[in-house]
Amino acid sequence: MKKICNTLEDTVKVFAFPFAGGNESSYDKIFQGFKNIVVYNYPGRNDRIKEDFIVDIYQLVDDLYPILIKELRDVENYFIYGHSLGAMVAFLIAKRIEKDPEVVKPTKLVVSGFRPPSATRDRFSHLPEKEFWDRLISFGGVPNEFIVQPLLQKFFEPVLRSDIKLWESYNYTNSNQLSIPIDVFYGSEEPTSYDEMSMWKKETSSEVLITEFKGGHFFILEHLEFFKSYFNSLIISK
Repeated sequence: MKKICNTLEDTVKVFAFPFAGGNESSYDKIFQGFKNIVVYNYPGRNDRIKEDFIVDIYQLVDDLYPILIKELRDVENYFIYGHSLGAMVAFLIAKRIEKDPEVVKPTKLVVSGFRPPSATRDRFSHLPEKEFWDRLISFGGVPNEFIVQPLLQKFFEPVLRSDIKLWESYNYTNSNQLSIPIDVFYGSEEPTSYDEMSMWKKETSSEVLITEFKGGHFFILEHLEFFKSYFNSLIISK
C-alpha cells in the first residue's frame, strides 16, 4: 500500500484501487508529488507478494474493506477512485460502505474506463496464451516490451489471469443504490457509448457526471494534466 501525504492537513484523502495487472504504483504518473493519496495492493503483488491471488471479486472486497476502514480514522472527507478493474472494486467498496451505518460515506465515487455495472462483460481468462494476450492487447495500454518479449508475458500472465477472473466473478444486482455523487470518465475508442455510460445514473440517487475523453481504454494516461488538476481540485476543495 502506497501513501502520499502532505504535512499540512491529512483530513482529506483519495483512496485508489489499481486496474488489472496493476499495483500501488499504477497511478504514479497522475499522483506523483500529490497530497493525501492511498493506493492499495491486491494480494499476490508488491508488499503482499507472499499472499495467494484472489480470483473472486467479493472476497477481494472482504480483504480490502477492513484495511480501508482503518485508514478512515481522523479523515473528514474522502474520495474513492479506480480505473477499469479498480473502478469495479471502488464501486463495490462504496456499496459496502453504503450499508455500514458506522462508516462515514465518501464525498464522491470516481470511476474511469469502466462500463456501467449492469453491462455484460467478455470472459476470456480461460483462453490459450496467444488468444489471451491478443485480447488484452486489443484493449490498449499494454507496454510495447510486453508485446515483443514473451518472457515478460509469461512472468505477468498469472497476475493478469487472476485479475481477469475477478471481472468474471462479478454478478450485478440493482439493490443497495448509492447516495453519493459519481464522476464517470471513459475513452472515445472504448466499446461503449454515452447512452450506455448514462446507465451509471441508475446506481445512485445523487448526481452523476459523465465525461468522454479522446482515446482508448487507458485514456487517463493520455490526459495526465487534466487528471492531475482534477484530483488536486477534489482535495483542495475540501
